[in-house]
Amino acid sequence: MVAVKTIMQICASVTFLGLSIFPSYAAGQTSTSFRVVADVFCAADAGIAVGGASNQSSLSVAQWSVVGVQTSASFGCEEGFQAATDGLDSDHDGIPDGEDPDSDGDGVPDAADLRIYDTDNDGENNLADNDDDADGLTDMQESQYGTSWVRTDSDDDSQSDYEEAVVLLTDPTDGSDFLRCSSVELQNGQVVVSWASEPGVTNYWVQRTTNIAAAASWTTLAGPISAAVGTNRTSWTDVSPPEGSHYRIRVPY
Repeated sequence: MVAVKTIMQICASVTFLGLSIFPSYAAGQTSTSFRVVADVFCAADAGIAVGGASNQSSLSVAQWSVVGVQTSASFGCEEGFQAATDGLDSDHDGIPDGEDPDSDGDGVPDAADLRIYDTDNDGENNLADNDDDADGLTDMQESQYGTSWVRTDSDDDSQSDYEEAVVLLTDPTDGSDFLRCSSVELQNGQVVVSWASEPGVTNYWVQRTTNIAAAASWTTLAGPISAAVGTNRTSWTDVSPPEGSHYRIRVPY
C-alpha cells in the first residue's frame, strides 16, 4: 500500500462546557481455472500416466482451499486449487456461477456486467487476480483472516479489511472492534483523550482543532504513541487545551 493513507477516528469536542479426491485428474492438466501438479485418482481407480488425458472428469475449483502444494502417493494440487464437483464460484459466496445472478459479487447483475468475473474491475479475472476486491489483502490472506474476498470492508465498520488486519490489528470480521475514541474528559483544566487500542500498534497520533469544518486545520499534538501494555485502552493528556477543542486519533500507513 502507498504510505500516504491514514485512518482517523474523530473524538468528542470539549467546550469548557479437505481436499476431496475425485476420479482421474492427470498431472499437467491446465486451463484458465486449474492446474494439477500430480496425478489425482481414487483408490478404486488405476493410476493414470503422468500427463495422460484419458477418462478425465471435469475439474472445478475452490480457490485457496489447499495450503501449499499438497502431494501424497496419489495426488497433488497446486496452491490455491482443490478438486470439487459443484462448479466454479468466482465470488466465493457459496453459489456456483451457473446459478449466481452476480457471479463476481460486485453488485452488478451478470446481465448488465461487462466483466462478470472481475469484482474490482481491474481487467483481471478473479481466478487470476490474487486480490479480487483490491483492498490490499491477497485472497489467501482473506481466507486466513476469515474476511470476504469481494468486499473491502467485511464487517461494515467503515475501516477496510486491510486497515484492520494489518494496520490497526483489530478484528476485520467484528463490526464492534475498530479504532474509536473511548472518552474525552475535562479534568482540572486538562483534557484526557482515550481510545480503543491494540497491542502491537506503535504509531497512534493525537490531533486537535477548534474548527472541525476546516479540512486542513488539524494540529498534531503527540505521536507516534504505542498502545498501552496490558490493556486495550490508551490515553493521552492535553495540558493546555483551548476552548472548543476537538480531538482525533490518527494511524498513518
